Amino acid sequence: MSKNKSLYYNKNKWLNYSTHVKPIYVRLNTSSKIAAVNIDIQHKDVEIRNLFYAQFIELKIPFESILGNNWDWNISAVNESNVSCSRISIQIHDVSIFDKGSWPKIFEFFKINLMNFDQFWHEFNEPFKQLSD
Repeated sequence: MSKNKSLYYNKNKWLNYSTHVKPIYVRLNTSSKIAAVNIDIQHKDVEIRNLFYAQFIELKIPFESILGNNWDWNISAVNESNVSCSRISIQIHDVSIFDKGSWPKIFEFFKINLMNFDQFWHEFNEPFKQLSD
């Protein structure tokens, strides 16, 4: 991903994509079976977490027009660190981080979804920033 610069944030690191909104995290996950891009909303206060999730729901049409409609929307999830969150995610199956033959497919999956999220986030981040104030 180092060849692919963010269109909007000069110093953004793809593996640790910063939304600059404290409870919203973009995480990449790989295993022996799947690769996933997760947008996690991790606020300890469930009501505030639900407000952030509702904001994503309000922007679902532009989100899907930029990122596609294959994303799973889950208001109540638990992440890999056993932390309660709301999660919007997309996965590909039958790939393995341990199989070098899967790497091109995994990297292309991450590239497409991160670049598209970067575009979405640049255009629609302001309502989320206002919620975090």
